Amino acid sequence: YVKGFENWGWVVGTGIYIEDVKEQISKLTNRLLFISLIISGLVGLILFYLVHVNLITERKRLNISDKLNKAYDKYKTLVEASTEGIVMILENEKVFYNLYIVNLLGYTDDEFKKMSIYDILYEKEKFTEILKNSEKESELPKNFDTELIKKNGELHEAFVSVSRINFHGEEGFILAVKDISPNKDVEQELDQNIEKFKAITNNIDIGIFRTTIGRKGRFIEINKSAAQIIACSDLNNIHNINILDLFYSSDEKKEVNNLLRSKKNINKQTIRIKRLDGTVITALISLFLVTDEEGKGIFCDGIIQDITIQKKIENEKDSIIEELMTASMFMNQSVKTLSLKIPACDINTSVKSAVKLMVKKNAEALLVYIKEDNPIGILTNTDLGERIISRNLDPELPVARIMSSPLIILPESAVLFEALLIMREKDVSHICVEKADGSITEAVNIKEIAFAKYQTHTLLMQRIKIANSYEDLKDIFNSIPVLLRTLIQSGAKTDVITRINSNFSDEISKRILDMALQDYEKPPVDFAFVTLGSVGRGEQTFLTDQDNAIIYDDVEPEKEIKVKAYFIKLAGILNKKLHEVGYNYCKGDVMARNPKWCLSVSDWKKQFKTWVVKSNPKDLLEVNIFFDIRNSGRSVDLTRILQDYIYDLVKNEDLFFYHLADNVLAIKPPITFFGNFIVESTKENKSVFDIKNVIMLITSIARLYALKNNVRETNTLRRLKKLNIIGVLTDDQYNMLSKNFNYLMLMRLNHQLEAINVHKDPNNLINPKHLTDLERTTLKKIFSQLSDFHTKISLDFKGSIK
Repeated sequence: YVKGFENWGWVVGTGIYIEDVKEQISKLTNRLLFISLIISGLVGLILFYLVHVNLITERKRLNISDKLNKAYDKYKTLVEASTEGIVMILENEKVFYNLYIVNLLGYTDDEFKKMSIYDILYEKEKFTEILKNSEKESELPKNFDTELIKKNGELHEAFVSVSRINFHGEEGFILAVKDISPNKDVEQELDQNIEKFKAITNNIDIGIFRTTIGRKGRFIEINKSAAQIIACSDLNNIHNINILDLFYSSDEKKEVNNLLRSKKNINKQTIRIKRLDGTVITALISLFLVTDEEGKGIFCDGIIQDITIQKKIENEKDSIIEELMTASMFMNQSVKTLSLKIPACDINTSVKSAVKLMVKKNAEALLVYIKEDNPIGILTNTDLGERIISRNLDPELPVARIMSSPLIILPESAVLFEALLIMREKDVSHICVEKADGSITEAVNIKEIAFAKYQTHTLLMQRIKIANSYEDLKDIFNSIPVLLRTLIQSGAKTDVITRINSNFSDEISKRILDMALQDYEKPPVDFAFVTLGSVGRGEQTFLTDQDNAIIYDDVEPEKEIKVKAYFIKLAGILNKKLHEVGYNYCKGDVMARNPKWCLSVSDWKKQFKTWVVKSNPKDLLEVNIFFDIRNSGRSVDLTRILQDYIYDLVKNEDLFFYHLADNVLAIKPPITFFGNFIVESTKENKSVFDIKNVIMLITSIARLYALKNNVRETNTLRRLKKLNIIGVLTDDQYNMLSKNFNYLMLMRLNHQLEAINVHKDPNNLINPKHLTDLERTTLKKIFSQLSDFHTKISLDFKGSIK
């Protein structure tokens, strides 16, 4: 560019080099090309990424589509294979169905497509009403029985379930149709069978029932016989009856509950039922627990029979058999059992002198001899009455004029029945007994035979109840061994023998108590006279001493001293009279006269709590017998209150059971590791063992497990039986313990009886050398088995402390 500047005479001009311009243009062109290449590369990469992503997405879509097709096919196959008809309805139009419902109603697929849902429903109004009234989702599904119309016009019974659905925003329903025509036939047949069953059960004498489970167990069903048994006159009221209220005994109720929980069924259990009218009956009941798949009880089926009459007849029959057996076995005893030594006089003795001698010796007969120890005749009260008094003869006549001669003699091995026959045949009242050495110094009297023959259990009990003096009771006490000897020889069970003996003790105690109260002021409060130990367990033997106590009702603190003084004084009278009758004082002074054992209910509870909660082996060893407590007079309720308290107290007291088990384990059978008897010697007895200690081991085992398992029995055999029933003892363990107990008790009774027969004091000390080989072998086996049982006790109790 050039321009002149006239004023100054200048020429101004600008310019650029062409080469510089070309160079700059070249640089710009290169830069643009470079940027374009970069942009093209980025666009290419983006396009590549987009294509790659689209390819992956398409593969996923195809894969999902394939899975959806497969799922659809599976669902369709599942629906088509269903044993129920499926119909989907959207906006009141049928949009889907399976072949089951098509085939069920006999249509073709094309025919069914053209049909409305209402065309196959017989009860159209019912379905319409369900849909109208089901606006709320919570009111569906609805289930109902209906009839469907088949192609041939027949009606088909079906069960229909209606469910609400929402399919792609469209409201609709699914109908599930189930063919129930076969079920109807089965139900009809079942109804007929049920009616037949009800007809049968309502016409049999056995009661059948069903109840719910639990403390509020109610009757669900009951037949007429069961209703009559429980005295229910209104069958519509059975649902309000609690079956547990029908149990008369709370102990029986607990036992049945425990058995049902442990064994799921009870077979022929005898219980007492308190009927709705208040009467009490004896019933035989069987229960069967019905459970669900998880083993949980749903309800209980039962059978019940009223056996009150049968039980009474059975008891009477047993009593009669016992009486007959006792009398029969008694008559088969040797005459020496009742033979008595009678005085003797010379043949020339006057009748008057003979009578004086008879009165002096309190005898009813007199042997007459020429030479001493060689009697030739006998003078009896009958002879005196018939030949002196009735004929008014001179009493100074020699006895030879009126005596009975020759003597009728039987060897001492002859039986009483034989003597009785001869007495009736010869019309005599006395028969002389010849001993093994040939001497004749004793005779048996028909009056003694007749009297002893009828000293049966029942009659002796009756004599106790009407006894008017302590001397009468003493005479009865002395006659008890005769009866028990007969029972032992007749093969009676040991539990029967000891129970009868304990019953005698109870009745004598009650009679002494009644007689004492007749001459004593009225008791200030109710009380109970209780027995402990062997008598408390009903296991009394011939070696009898007293173990007893008194429980009296609680009184105000200010009256306690006076009331306790009353009962201690009364107890002193009871213990003294029992001792005079024949029940010796307890050497350990465990008797009601001891202030320690004459307490109120509350004080007894405190005492037991001390023994249990603060237990130690030494204390428990001394008070074991107090856990075998039984009522023997007056208030049964007070005794039961204390018994219930004891069982409730010992629950979960592991330390108590630990120490109690220690005491049991301390009782060792008298046998060495090598199977030899362990014997001791006393002044009177050499090389003996105490059989009572061995029996005590079994009674202690039974007591230990009974207290632990709430078995409210005191008798050892009954404790063992209950423990077996509830599963604590196996059948083998129960059989072993019960059989061994019976064997040892029988040996003990026979040993004591032998001592009584030779007029010695009975004891419990057995000399193994005096036993037979079989008896020694049996004892060794028993001792070994009892030693082995120690292992179970250790496992069950020694590890129970946590």
